[in-house]
Amino acid sequence: MSPIQREFKPLSLIHSYLTNTKQITIRKDDFSRYTKVYLIRLNIGAFDMFLTYNVVVKNQLKKKIKRIRSHKDDGYTLFNDFYRKEWIIHVVVLPYSLELIE
Repeated sequence: MSPIQREFKPLSLIHSYLTNTKQITIRKDDFSRYTKVYLIRLNIGAFDMFLTYNVVVKNQLKKKIKRIRSHKDDGYTLFNDFYRKEWIIHVVVLPYSLELIE
């Protein structure tokens, strides 16, 4: 089995997790392994938390997110519209796939 290739720059790939209850969202940078966990009350809160995360990492690193990898389509047109507007590539992988867990 070949090792999973990691990114070589911050924000090149962000892993995105949204729990089934949609009360917790997690963002993890593939390069640095920097992880943020957000507790949310409403489904719309997930998008607001992503916007907050996006601004924070952009300001701290002076770079923008290139790709988002999630275990499912976030289901919100708000996310998809934002990804298109910001030229962020959204990669959907199967739940519990090795690519997402590692």
